[in-house]
Amino acid sequence: MDSPSPVLLDDVATLLGLDQHEWTCLYLYAGVERGLQPFDPQAPVRVGQHWQAALDGIEHMAYITDPSWRLLRWNRHFPSLFSAEPDPPRPPENILRWMMLSPQARRILMDWEKAWAPYALAQLRATVRQHPQSQELQRLEAEILADPDTGPIYRNRDREYTTNDGDRRPLRHEVLGEGMVSMCPAHLGSRAVLMIIPFEPGVVEPPKNHGRLLGPSRALSADPVLATR
Repeated sequence: MDSPSPVLLDDVATLLGLDQHEWTCLYLYAGVERGLQPFDPQAPVRVGQHWQAALDGIEHMAYITDPSWRLLRWNRHFPSLFSAEPDPPRPPENILRWMMLSPQARRILMDWEKAWAPYALAQLRATVRQHPQSQELQRLEAEILADPDTGPIYRNRDREYTTNDGDRRPLRHEVLGEGMVSMCPAHLGSRAVLMIIPFEPGVVEPPKNHGRLLGPSRALSADPVLATR
């Protein structure tokens, strides 16, 4: 018997509201080859409860976002970054929006203009290119461009950033004080991104960015997966 067409499978996946993992399994069961991109770039990213258990076992600040930096899950250490209250409120809904547009972030993320903003905004540019149909990313980009501080940095397209894996940056933790964080990202199978950020209090030093800011001639060869985080 012939395999069903990709169009039929996409219709079935849309009708059933499948996530990327379920969609991939549908293609495998039907014997049809398909790339790793989801059938619907707007489909919500789902992260199972088992990942919450994994996060709860991490002794560093850790969280999981979707490709547009919307916060999906986090561990008990993460909220204290934003508040010294004994029972801190829920962290921001979108991590990058907070990092770039919140006045609080510009105090917590030390040396914001040089150590944080150029790299985060270069990542946003790469992610917008990779997910041009994402409405959340389009809204975020518009807000970034409208801001008098982030707009000029974002428009500076002569440099591109590959990855923040291994970067060390200065941070002012609301409970633990000033120190350095290390960036430890990992991509999960559901398009989600796990970020673990070990914090070393009492140490403040110049930032170290292991990912590189590339000139325009080399930016086109940057790994599109690594560029997203």
